[in-house]
Amino acid sequence: MGNLAAPDRGDISYNRQAAELLQPYLRLHIATVWVRDQECSRRFFVDQLGFQVLVDVETPGVGRWIVVTPPVGLPGIALVVPPEGSAESQRIGQNTGLGFLTEDVGAMFEEWSKRGVRFALPPMEPSWGSGQARYALLEDVDGNLISPLLASANFSECLFHLAYRGPVLAPTVIALYARSLDFATAGLSGMYT
Repeated sequence: MGNLAAPDRGDISYNRQAAELLQPYLRLHIATVWVRDQECSRRFFVDQLGFQVLVDVETPGVGRWIVVTPPVGLPGIALVVPPEGSAESQRIGQNTGLGFLTEDVGAMFEEWSKRGVRFALPPMEPSWGSGQARYALLEDVDGNLISPLLASANFSECLFHLAYRGPVLAPTVIALYARSLDFATAGLSGMYT
């Protein structure tokens, strides 16, 4: 991580972001991916993507509950078989809306391709990225689409601090977050339009 200049305390975006970050701690913990076969999906995420199993238990009256996480931890992904004929069952094989952040989409593409992961879209630079983003779309065993995303160094550094420093953030990280917010909003909304 590079050296970051201290923010100007008179900067309106700094003050707004600082106030927001002083609110009670909130972070995404889990997201659901609808699957046909939990065991096949568990093997895909663990064996091919290198994820870890956080939870794998049989729950009375509910069935098997499996949550996998990226190698560095949360958020978890619950692999859930929906009731047959339900609205959720119709979402299998669609774009999940999930995206992973990585520092090198190309290297991840190469590594996962060697492990047999199918990509609906190879790494590319989208028009909305302004030269600071690349993404790809991978398919899980059910055809669900998930996107690994590479963002600019500043944006990646900001997300690293947010993920690993928890709610206690240095003022310089808050300023970096404020500067990166416009890129994140434009980039992530542009991926799914």
